Amino acid sequence: MKYLILAAVLFLTTPAQASEFAGYVREVSGDVTIDHGAGAKSLHKGDDIAINDKITTAMGGRTKIEFADGAELVLAQKGSVKIDQYVYDPKKPHEGKAEMTVLDSAFSFTGGWMDKGDKSDVKMNLNFGTIGIRGTKIMRAMNGKECWIYLQSGKIDVYNKSGKVSLKPGEGTIMSGKTKAPAAPHIWPKKEIAWISANVAGEAKEWKP
Repeated sequence: MKYLILAAVLFLTTPAQASEFAGYVREVSGDVTIDHGAGAKSLHKGDDIAINDKITTAMGGRTKIEFADGAELVLAQKGSVKIDQYVYDPKKPHEGKAEMTVLDSAFSFTGGWMDKGDKSDVKMNLNFGTIGIRGTKIMRAMNGKECWIYLQSGKIDVYNKSGKVSLKPGEGTIMSGKTKAPAAPHIWPKKEIAWISANVAGEAKEWKP
């Protein structure tokens, strides 16, 4: 039902509005702000999210965004997400494209209708590279200056200018710089999965091997 409501909202807007609308805020806790380009202000549950919006979470802040195609992004504390591109037509879901930049904080992303095809039409730019998403549920957290990425389901390509790796469900990789290729994927043990899950939940646990 929630997908139908979002689709109806998108269909009833004017062409200009439809080209900018990306989704809305489902949950907010702690100190979270949004900047439409004219300065940051407090983010609230139910607020619309549009192209070029930047959402920032402070210490203890957390938010969940639901996009027009049903995708969900949970952004944990001390980070930001900027909506760089969002083009979605509910009548042609597989022809849409989305791109966002997520920096610093832990997050989880569950794909929607847009990334159900074979192409990586949804891209996430991170601190040290990019994720190309296809029918995916992923988690990311920063471990010191390293970017740890874990794939729960679907397929992703993780890449930067120095190389690319493709992950299968249950695998993870690490990026440690823009000029260093992502590490070879490996199956994550329960301890690593529990650590990244805790960070996405806002617990900010340090990794201890």
